[in-house]
This record gives sequence, structure tokens and C-alpha cells, in this order.
Amino acid sequence: MSEAKQVLAIKDPDTVAALPRLAQNYARNVVRAAEREESTLTVKLQAVRIGDLAVCGIPFETFAEIGLDLKDRSPFKQTMVIGLANGRHGYLPTPPQHRLGGYETWLGTNVVQEDASVILTDNLLEMLADLNSSK
Repeated sequence: MSEAKQVLAIKDPDTVAALPRLAQNYARNVVRAAEREESTLTVKLQAVRIGDLAVCGIPFETFAEIGLDLKDRSPFKQTMVIGLANGRHGYLPTPPQHRLGGYETWLGTNVVQEDASVILTDNLLEMLADLNSSK
């Protein structure tokens, strides 16, 4: 975080121009994420049944693997996954993606723990099971 604060402290226009594109924006996101008092992020997940179709709403930019896993494990013939539903909390990388690294796993673009996608998927599967049993 000290490097992010150093980037934000730069005021000279020529020095700012020499920084990588959006460097100050990312530095601001890192500082905000590190300074959050709340250690738990509460989000709204949704599972809705329309006949034989299930719709899952996740308030993150959801990786394709998460949607494919939900569709594969869903008790419904057709399952649709909608990202950025009821909120916008950044990317939701999978644990394997965290091991690979990349932009979506950086502090600031990702604000949740490494297994958050597993926790959310498990919760949605429970919700889908409940919807399926209420037919």
C-alpha cells in the first residue's frame, strides 16, 4: 500500500504523465480496499425459477467458469447466470485464477477472499435446490 500512496502523492503533471495509464486510479482503489474497516462484504444473491428455467443473479463480474459450473450442477434443465445483478463489487475470480494471477485478482479490482466464488456458488446451488423442491 505504501507504493500506492507514493503514486497518489505525485502532483507534478510531467511525472504523472510518465506513469502507466490509469496508475493513479489503481493506486486509489488499492488504498480504498486496504483501508476498508469492514472485513465482511454482504452481497445479495438471487435464484429465481420461471417454470423449468432458473436464473441466478450475482453482484460481481463473474468468470465464465463460475457460470458453467452453476449450469452443470443446477437441478434445472436450463440455468442462466447474470453478473452485476443487484450490485457491482468488482471481479469474482475462481481459486485457480487467483493462482494464475492477473488483473482480475489485483487488490482494488477484486475485493473478496480467494474462495469467494466457491462460497457464492455453494449458496446459489442451495437456493436452486430449494426452488427445485418447491415445484
